[in-house]
Amino acid sequence: MQLKKIEKRAISGFLYLFAPKFNFQNLIFTDTLFKHILKYAQIYCIKDKRMDLSKLTNAEITSLYGEIIKELKNRNIIRTKNICGDLGEFLVINYYNTHANLPKLQEAPIGTKNIDAISREGERYSIKATTTNTTGVFYGIEDRLQKKFEYVIICQLDESYSLKAIYELSWEKFFQLKHWHSRMKAWNIVISKKVIENSTVIYSSTI
Repeated sequence: MQLKKIEKRAISGFLYLFAPKFNFQNLIFTDTLFKHILKYAQIYCIKDKRMDLSKLTNAEITSLYGEIIKELKNRNIIRTKNICGDLGEFLVINYYNTHANLPKLQEAPIGTKNIDAISREGERYSIKATTTNTTGVFYGIEDRLQKKFEYVIICQLDESYSLKAIYELSWEKFFQLKHWHSRMKAWNIVISKKVIENSTVIYSSTI
């Protein structure tokens, strides 16, 4: 079967995304095989190499979500059902560990109270990821002298869950800037201009 250039690009793009080890050059097309591959290539491969999810059925997108979660767990990108939190922790730890001027962090064991990562120097980090301007809550924060961690890292994600900003606050700054969440009966951080000015901006997509 003679393929048009755009059809070859769509199919090769699809195979690259979903079967990267597949030898596309040795593929012999039949009418049936071509129709099936082209159908999914047109659904998944668009100009910016992202999936056109609007073309998936409800059943297909639900199945795809399950497969993505499974793969994220296989790669240890997420470890629990808190997808936003786990993703934020992964992005923060990866960012710190790949930049020479930042402390090298390792994950705290699942269930460790108050902290999510520990540096080689033994400093404790609480990591809060959010897609809004408000973090999750901190429990058990009562006395400035009873330090629960050395640093808070706020990982702000955009609506596509891509990294938007990383802010680091010392325990002292956190204690000054924390905000009472009356419904949750705990403290959180609102990412305000004041908070940003008092934090160390580790990363910002707008800078």
